[in-house]
Formats: sequence, C-alpha cells, structure tokens
Amino acid sequence: MTLSRRSWWPVLGVLSATLVLLDYVTPPDVLFLVTFGVPVMLGTWFIGVRAGLVFALALPLARMWIESAEQHASWVQGVNFAIAVAALALLVLMVDRIAALTHRLEHRVEQLEGILPVCSYCKKIRSESGAWVQMETYISSRSSAQFSHGFCEDCLHKHYPDLS
Repeated sequence: MTLSRRSWWPVLGVLSATLVLLDYVTPPDVLFLVTFGVPVMLGTWFIGVRAGLVFALALPLARMWIESAEQHASWVQGVNFAIAVAALALLVLMVDRIAALTHRLEHRVEQLEGILPVCSYCKKIRSESGAWVQMETYISSRSSAQFSHGFCEDCLHKHYPDLS
C-alpha cells in the first residue's frame, strides 16, 4: 500500500512531534536534532520540496522555542537554529535532486520494459495508440539507441549468394 501525498502529512507530523518530544525529554548530550533529517527527507521525497522546507524550518523552530521556554534566549540558540535550518535545507535540495533523477530513471525503464507486440512477418511494433511502426523508429523514440544495418551470414548467403 502506498500513501498519497496528502496522507503523508499526518504521518510526518506525528513523527516530527515525536522527535521534538524525545529531543525535549532527553538530556542535552543526546542529540535528537540529528534525527530531524528523517521527516525532512521523507517529506521532500514523497510530498515535495515545499514540504521538505516546511519541516526543515518547523523542527528547528520547535526545538528553539522549547529551549527558550526553559532558559533565556541567547544568541547561541539563534546561531544553532540558523545552522540547523541551513543544513536541513541543503538536505532538502539534495533529496529533491536524487528524487528527480530516480523518477526520470523509472520513467525511462517503464518506456523500455514489458511485452512488445511485434508483427511475426514484418517485425513492426504496435504502439500504445495502436499504430504499427518500424522497430527501429519505436525503439529510437523511447531510448538513445541508434541503429546501423548489415547482414547476418545466413541472410547474406540466402539473399546475396553471389556476394558470399
């Protein structure tokens, strides 16, 4: 079962809230801030860049808000917030790039995969629209393959015996 883009929001919201809560209840030596990358990556991959950036901003902001409630705000908290947001935003950009490349690759694989209906006599391939096209045309339009033509030895002997 795969979740729709809309269904990911509550899942990642609960995950994020859990991580913020764990970050709050654990001692300062335990760095749950590092795990904030998980909802950021999942949000970027399954929902999109905007969702990733929302989580990249909201999680450090929640952490800073909890810290400032416990103690007086300091410039160190602001710097840590800025570093966390910058690092998570960079993670969003990297995950988005990887997701785009993966989706393009999946699309190319889909184009060249599966059963091809081929005419037994002329070897034309039936396209999705139902038209019969030359095998070379069909494959060239869906890949970067190029064709050159020649004769195998059997066809050379059969059709051009004087050349063999």
